[in-house]
Amino acid sequence: MAQARLFLGTHGSEREAGVNQLVAGHWGRCVLLTPNRASATRRMESLLLEGGLPPCFGAPVAEFNDFVAGLLSTAGVSVRLVSGLERTLLMEDCLARLQAEGRLAGLAAAPDAPGLVRHLLEVITQLKQGAVEPEQFRERVLGQKQPGLWDLMVADVYTAYQEALIGGGLHDVPGLYWLAHEQCAAGR
Repeated sequence: MAQARLFLGTHGSEREAGVNQLVAGHWGRCVLLTPNRASATRRMESLLLEGGLPPCFGAPVAEFNDFVAGLLSTAGVSVRLVSGLERTLLMEDCLARLQAEGRLAGLAAAPDAPGLVRHLLEVITQLKQGAVEPEQFRERVLGQKQPGLWDLMVADVYTAYQEALIGGGLHDVPGLYWLAHEQCAAGR
């Protein structure tokens, strides 16, 4: 049975050497997960060059999102993860489309307001991390005694954004984990 161990420590902490030693002792049978690709690359190089370890197949050191995408791929699920820039462009397109349809009436300056795209992406990310789907959010907003224009606009934007992702066969990071959760719940 697979085992997982969690080690916390910053770059350069005393734990780094211990983690490297543990990975070296289980080389080829373990995966070291890091918070980002730069860290994964640095740790892999360190293990290979300083640890004198032989090259191996697979990804013995991986950034967490890449690891999850790899697990999904192993399960036969293809994932196209969008970058931060692609998310921004997708959101800008959704706002422009909603504005052209007259659905942003409550926001006079949209979609040109500074920081609006970033803020909406943060709100949507939080909703997705909370496992709140666009339809659920809309129902909650409409269930208020006096739904605010901002909340109604966010509901429209969230729906448009999610439809654009699905229509393009794309996933953002929260969607990646949502998909992985669904696959695990289905026993795949």
